[in-house]
Amino acid sequence: GTYGHVTPLSKLPPEDIAFGFVLIVNIVRFYHGNVRHLDAAYQREGISRTASGRHVEPRGGLGADFFIVFTQSLLFSLASFYISSPSEFISLFIVLLGFDILWAVYSEQTLEAGAQPASPQRSWLLNNLVAVAALGAFYVVHHSHPDRAWALDAGLAVLAITTVADFALSWGFYFPSTPTGEQAEA
Repeated sequence: GTYGHVTPLSKLPPEDIAFGFVLIVNIVRFYHGNVRHLDAAYQREGISRTASGRHVEPRGGLGADFFIVFTQSLLFSLASFYISSPSEFISLFIVLLGFDILWAVYSEQTLEAGAQPASPQRSWLLNNLVAVAALGAFYVVHHSHPDRAWALDAGLAVLAITTVADFALSWGFYFPSTPTGEQAEA
């Protein structure tokens, strides 16, 4: 066939498998977070409410959120082509997380006086800020000294730790103890 350039899974180097695994886990993390965000923001649950109890829709509304989720999906798709090229893979994740940081800062502007903070977005923002700073540092180390390949592996470790930290910080949001509809009715 025409797939002679595709490496069989059984012949992938361990580093490529590690980068692929981290990519898949991050796709799950972002997908789950985005679905929960959309559910919370546009259903009865609501992320934020004013002091009077009025629902506060995220800034930019569903159109802005669609653009963000779509762009994240494109960046994940692009990153999948660079699993065997750790430098480009890490740079795409810096862009992805940077984009997510900008979205979190933008969405935080939604809060009115008396509104409750959107805590999942705030924890995503802080987690991603730390990750981008660390990834950026390792990226610069590798490009300043190309013989230091460990810097890219350290970047992969940062992505793995960031994913674990995200689930730890947002577990209650990702997996609420009561169904969304019951929570809104309580």
